[in-house]
Amino acid sequence: MNNTKAYFLMREDLNMSTAKLGINIGHGVDMIWQYCNKYDLNNWMDNSRKKIVLKVSNEGQLNNVKRELESLGFSYEEIWDNGLTEFEGNRTLTGIVMFPTNKSMPPKIKRLRLWRD
Repeated sequence: MNNTKAYFLMREDLNMSTAKLGINIGHGVDMIWQYCNKYDLNNWMDNSRKKIVLKVSNEGQLNNVKRELESLGFSYEEIWDNGLTEFEGNRTLTGIVMFPTNKSMPPKIKRLRLWRD
């Protein structure tokens, strides 16, 4: 059984509308497709395509998680919003997509809450 999952760590402090949250997660899915050969994600794409959305409190917490991921060799990409409909025209870091992996999740990821409305 394939246990790989893609994780989307999204900022709670931005108070994104449900639509904006969905669009930004969609940007993360686009990145998975864009980088599928670089990170050898074909097994995930051919099988499970599991996705987990987690909350981070703010950009500071997101940056802490990014540092831990980098130190442990996990791959991720930042998700940016151009501010055309929310965020007053400012380009804003809304979260990250952590690429699917079979590795055990770092403690900082395990402690994050699932995103639920």
